[in-house]
Amino acid sequence: MWKEQQKYKNLLLQEKCLDSGGEKMNCKFKSKILLYFFLLLLVVLAGCKESEQPSQNEDSLGSEGDTLRVAISGEAEKLDPHFASPVNEVAIVQTIFNGLVKFPSGTVDFSKIEGDLAQDWEHNEDATKWTFFLKEGVQWQKGYGELTSSDVKKSFERVMDEETGSPWKNDYNNIASIETPDDYTVEFNLTQPDTSFLLKVINYHGGMIVNTEAIKDAGDSFMTSPVGTGPFIFEEYNSNEKVVLVKNEDYFKGEPRLNNIEFMIMTDTTAIEIAMDQGEIHLAPGINDQLWVDKRNQNNDLTIDYTNPPLLWGIYLNTSKAPLDDIKVRKAIAHAIDIEPLIEEISAKEAASVPEGPVTTGYFGAANVGSYEYDVEKTKDLLKEAGYEDGLTLPTQYISTLSSYLDKMVFVQDQLKKAGIDMPLEQVDHSTYHANARDDLNNIVMYGYVRAPHANVTLSQFFYGPATVGTPTAVTNYSHYDKVDDLIEQGSVEVDEKKAIEIYKKAQEQIKEDYVFVPLVELKTVLIRRNEVNLGYNNNDIDGTMIYYYNIDENTEITK
Repeated sequence: MWKEQQKYKNLLLQEKCLDSGGEKMNCKFKSKILLYFFLLLLVVLAGCKESEQPSQNEDSLGSEGDTLRVAISGEAEKLDPHFASPVNEVAIVQTIFNGLVKFPSGTVDFSKIEGDLAQDWEHNEDATKWTFFLKEGVQWQKGYGELTSSDVKKSFERVMDEETGSPWKNDYNNIASIETPDDYTVEFNLTQPDTSFLLKVINYHGGMIVNTEAIKDAGDSFMTSPVGTGPFIFEEYNSNEKVVLVKNEDYFKGEPRLNNIEFMIMTDTTAIEIAMDQGEIHLAPGINDQLWVDKRNQNNDLTIDYTNPPLLWGIYLNTSKAPLDDIKVRKAIAHAIDIEPLIEEISAKEAASVPEGPVTTGYFGAANVGSYEYDVEKTKDLLKEAGYEDGLTLPTQYISTLSSYLDKMVFVQDQLKKAGIDMPLEQVDHSTYHANARDDLNNIVMYGYVRAPHANVTLSQFFYGPATVGTPTAVTNYSHYDKVDDLIEQGSVEVDEKKAIEIYKKAQEQIKEDYVFVPLVELKTVLIRRNEVNLGYNNNDIDGTMIYYYNIDENTEITK
């Protein structure tokens, strides 16, 4: 470069001296002028050269590459964690708020629960009093000051308040009172022992801590302008387009590695695939279909993840409605369904497995009581015994148009028909389907779910008398089943883990014997990401998630 500059300088001087008519003085004068302009040119060129090359001291945190773009499949209208329910909302909420405790990112192991806002905790001998000691110096976003025990107390009282209308209110019915002896200590006094109480205060749904002062200031707009203590701060929500978060530089666990997160609202799966291939989207929900998996695996820039805990899919048989009030009919239905083709035909191979009972495999207290044996002849014999020698036609059942529900219900319909049972279906939109199920309009309810990984949670929501749909304390007991209430209550207060596991096993054996739930398949959640995303945990491997989506935290980053 220097030789080229020197050559250019000499040529200029020679040219100008020749133009001067050979006068020595003029040549010197002109040479000085040319030298001045030449030096000026060098300065300009040097500036241009530097502008073309990034400074080695430049901070890469401000670059475009530090914006993580995440596809979500629908609007996110409820970003208040005490109301957020669909994955579109929960995936965003988990980056803004914290709980007292949490699962380590990428896992759902009950034995590995760790502190989040709490640095430590303890309970008394019979697990009726739980005390949490808060981390000091945790700051609320947007200038709301330091988190104190008073904030925690008010947050839980808000969920528990009937007027709030939180769908998670019933999770906290066992709390008698909450006390705050000092700014960093919170005491929960329970009406009954609860050895799984940590799952009530985890960073999930009602366990996420909100700032009631911020809620008061925002009014109804808090749903779409939340304030938390998490690694990312809500910035804007553009309906039908995206939700934008920026990093919380004062986050108590350390400054996040990402600058921004953009949750892109994308309902077209083809558009998501194209955006992933082009690097415009980094994380996205997958499709539990082997053809889709095979196609996506052809792109070496992508990684497909199968996450625990799996969704346990099955049909709940309403024992309060004829003809399902007859156990012979319930048995006939259970033995008419061959679940093997379901696993092979409508799901990705690595994502599907045979259920082991009414509680999801891997949950604390889950017992391998097995699925029902496929036996069409047994079904026909049972129908004869029940008075349906010529076959049985069930009342019309509502089913969601959502493919994950519809495909499985049509499969069950076909299986039953082969055994002499007709089950007419009426398709309704997904919201209407769930409303109808909770209004007790179905004899058979198709449902798939993930719950906190503890048998007591599943049993108390789906097989506990007070949780029966249509009652004031309804949750999701679609079967109107109450035969294991005593066992569920015993298990919830048993502080000896081995004894509790045995109690829960008895409950699951009884549920199977009473034919109120037919397990169909356990399906892991399928997710997809670009390889330049470093999740920031578990050696970049996600084993489990409670939110049906990737956990994004302060350690998540995009590698260049």
